[in-house]
Amino acid sequence: MASPGDTSTANLAAPGSAPVPAPPSATMPADDTDCSTPSGAIATTGPAPPSHELPGSTPKQGQPAPTSIFHGSAGAVRQAVCSVSLCMVMLLTQAALGATIFGGSYIADTFGLADDPEQQSWFAAAFSLTVGTFVLPAGRLGDLYGNRIMVLVGYAWVGAWSLVAGLSHYTRSAIFFDVCRGLQGLGFAVLLPNSLAVLARIFPPQSRAKRLTFCLYAATAPSGAVLGGTFTCLLGATVGWWWGFYLLAIVCAALVVICTAVVPSDRQLHDLGRAFLAQDDEKHQHDAAFKDEEVADVDEARSISPSHQDQPGQRAAHRPLWERLDLLGMVLGVSGLVLFNFAWNQALLVGWSTVYVYVLLIVGVMLLCAFVVWESRASLPLLPTSIFNLQGCLILGALALGWSAFSIWLFYITQFVIRQRGYSPLGSVAALSPAAIAGVVAAFSSERILARFGSKVVMLLALIAFTTGISIAGTAPVEQTYWAQTFVASFVMPFGMDMSFPSASIILSDMLPHHRQGEASSLVNTVVNYSVALGLGIAGTVESQVNRQGTDELRGYRGAFYLGIGLGALGVLMSVINLAISTQRRSA
Repeated sequence: MASPGDTSTANLAAPGSAPVPAPPSATMPADDTDCSTPSGAIATTGPAPPSHELPGSTPKQGQPAPTSIFHGSAGAVRQAVCSVSLCMVMLLTQAALGATIFGGSYIADTFGLADDPEQQSWFAAAFSLTVGTFVLPAGRLGDLYGNRIMVLVGYAWVGAWSLVAGLSHYTRSAIFFDVCRGLQGLGFAVLLPNSLAVLARIFPPQSRAKRLTFCLYAATAPSGAVLGGTFTCLLGATVGWWWGFYLLAIVCAALVVICTAVVPSDRQLHDLGRAFLAQDDEKHQHDAAFKDEEVADVDEARSISPSHQDQPGQRAAHRPLWERLDLLGMVLGVSGLVLFNFAWNQALLVGWSTVYVYVLLIVGVMLLCAFVVWESRASLPLLPTSIFNLQGCLILGALALGWSAFSIWLFYITQFVIRQRGYSPLGSVAALSPAAIAGVVAAFSSERILARFGSKVVMLLALIAFTTGISIAGTAPVEQTYWAQTFVASFVMPFGMDMSFPSASIILSDMLPHHRQGEASSLVNTVVNYSVALGLGIAGTVESQVNRQGTDELRGYRGAFYLGIGLGALGVLMSVINLAISTQRRSA
């Protein structure tokens, strides 16, 4: 653990970032565990020399040393603006989701779907489906072509399709709007892993500034959902809901300009990563056998590292592009995930008796099985197969169950307060606004909780929060005062959100070698967002089966809530088993 006077990380950055003199907060003591950082960077000890004195980081003649990127007051401002611009990714992702959940009634009126909640669920499901499905492929593209360029492309893509989604109200076609939502989600799938990768590389490893930045990243999730819902409802009641999408397009255009100016170039990130790995190797001589492999990874701009099947010394960058992309794995995985999820959500509209629904479901399962088989044999697998042991599966399963419960809670508590209690859409946003405050509290307290109790305990606490929150909301009587249960549930659920993401990332990153740490957060992002879409599809099926052909709406909502409670409870059980296994192994 760093002592109060330890400034060992002051001039270091995570792999691929620009080594710089850290801002004052970055030199504060670090805990034993970098709790909030998915990349799980290794801590170093002792004073760090300037990066231009480290092996492999000598700048070319006439070029400034990498440390000059964030040097001085102007550099600190640039670093802060860069951090905020990248944290906006999570805020805007959840804002885009909240816009259609809270403002769904305004959108449904435009497309003639006011009394069709099954169709309305597609507004959110289409978005989350593509976000969850394409995160891993987008992360691989960032490894190959650079995280900075992918961030710029992602913001530009989201801005373009947000504009088209807003214009879709002229078509009066809900299907076209759903397609726009899916393509909008594709942009966020590009942004999520690559923004995290850049954030992990612009701060010294184990620094307090880095941990607080990732806390801020997590804190924006519930705040973003409330913010997106607020703007959509306000605009929907005045000038039209589509102006919310126009506003998102404007914000994304501004962020493209800002990120172009403040996000370090991939060359600068590369130089810093090489410098850090070189010093890390000096500090950890027992890892010397892996030096050539890891420095080669950074030399290739964090190109895809060889799998455990590769012979030492092989270079991923020397392989064909299709192999580095794991193109077959992408096709099998994306196709399987899309078909499987589409079948569950489409069944709400046409019923399970429709032949193509269960055919798509079966084909999706077959493609996913083929994907797993291929990934176990691929030389450069898209999916880090080494984590699919018992503990890895328990963590991923618990994470999926918890976030499925969250999506059910968010969608159906909104429907419940609007359609059963008579709240306006804006009133439903106000009802869930405590989540924004709780999200900030949860995100910044999780840093200390993780450091004190460890990631596996915090993962269990996160699942307990998910289950408790949806249990409180799902059993609330219609006539009951808001403050009795709905308010409490709104305050509890964000603790599940903001504790599960960092704890799962840390647990999974511990199962991966250092040069593949970023894949842990990409996989967590995939599971989180895909589970949101899948949870809505399964809950919608349950709702339609128990609401007596639409004549008992409240009964349908209860059925969906009870499903969420069951999913959360199963997640708690899986977390308990994982904690027990871990405890038993430590005591053995």
